[in-house]
Amino acid sequence: MSFIRPAARDAIWRFRDVGIGVVVIALGAYFGLTRFGLASYAGWGLAALGLAFLWEGVQRARFPYGRDGAGVVEVTERQIAYFGPDGGGVVSIEDLIRVSMFRHRGLLLWEFEAKSAPTLTIPNNARNAESLFDALGVLSGVDYDAAARAPQSDAPMTLIWQAPSASAHTALH
Repeated sequence: MSFIRPAARDAIWRFRDVGIGVVVIALGAYFGLTRFGLASYAGWGLAALGLAFLWEGVQRARFPYGRDGAGVVEVTERQIAYFGPDGGGVVSIEDLIRVSMFRHRGLLLWEFEAKSAPTLTIPNNARNAESLFDALGVLSGVDYDAAARAPQSDAPMTLIWQAPSASAHTALH
């Protein structure tokens, strides 16, 4: 039996990295201000590490994903896989040309276009959809702000990332 409401538990889980970052910054600042010599430098280094953790935590908390949707997302060895009730597929991160989000029948969907594979469409509320944050982290120039705005956007499609050579492969929707 849980004493915490599910919505509150989800919010705590979503902002866990932010909380950890704040604690690490506070601990590092404490050692940086109260110790001398090498311990002081180590404290400030710890505070810098906490700041990096806080930054990633804020980005992860803003990253849109739902819960209790159809299908499962799996990210392994630089491949994104989706197994759903109506199909699915696998796409290699190295082969990605474009990543975008769009709405269809009120559901927010991810679209992964690749050079050598069919387009992979993943519902935003699929189980383990939060792992897409880590998968996209290896791509240079991912627009996390656009991903955070996509759930409230009226645009038919929101571009999250595009390879520099993408115009040679396909046209933007």
